[in-house]
Amino acid sequence: MAKPFGGRAGLGSRSATLAGFEMSNRALGRYDRISDAVSPGPELPRSSRAMRGKVETVLAAVPDPTAIGKEKLQRQRAAVNRLTDPLECERSYGRISEPAYLAGRVCEAIWQRAAIGRGSNAMEPSSGAGDRDAAMVRLVGAVRAAVSLNETLRVACGPYGAKVVIGVLCDGKRFAEMVKVAKWEGKKPKHPETMIAGLFRQGLEDLAEHLDKVGWPR
Repeated sequence: MAKPFGGRAGLGSRSATLAGFEMSNRALGRYDRISDAVSPGPELPRSSRAMRGKVETVLAAVPDPTAIGKEKLQRQRAAVNRLTDPLECERSYGRISEPAYLAGRVCEAIWQRAAIGRGSNAMEPSSGAGDRDAAMVRLVGAVRAAVSLNETLRVACGPYGAKVVIGVLCDGKRFAEMVKVAKWEGKKPKHPETMIAGLFRQGLEDLAEHLDKVGWPR
């Protein structure tokens, strides 16, 4: 079998266990038990044909925005654009589990703090040398966390699964773009994009399981 980047395919689907997750990770996801959520009012909007390829609305359940303090109100139905980013798309289609989705969000947050990857911000302007020094210390810590995360990905997903997860979530590449940079060992498969997508999904599932065992970053 041909292998991208000269490594294991890592295909397959597995639901990561929720046992041992922090309480925040055990909470229902926005695509879980939508039928239990209440409707806030009129019919929710649907995506128009004119926005096809950019906007594709799907029904989700989100926390009640009117909750005060620690008050817990019933979740509300909402229209969500599943094409916002790869994680939203994959989770809304049920291609990855909620733990895998959360693991991906953790990765994005760590890379963004280190000013690496999509949606990152450079150091904010400061009002003095002390502020700049403190910001530099925070940035150094964030970069170390990003380096540690990349190593964790290689341990949890293998070097090739890690390469795909980093390429998609950190570098902002599409599956088709990852196919172009892949170095295939043997004959190129008939559906290489499907193989890359499988590596991405399985990589996130493997990462979630690994974080379940060693602890989730805060």
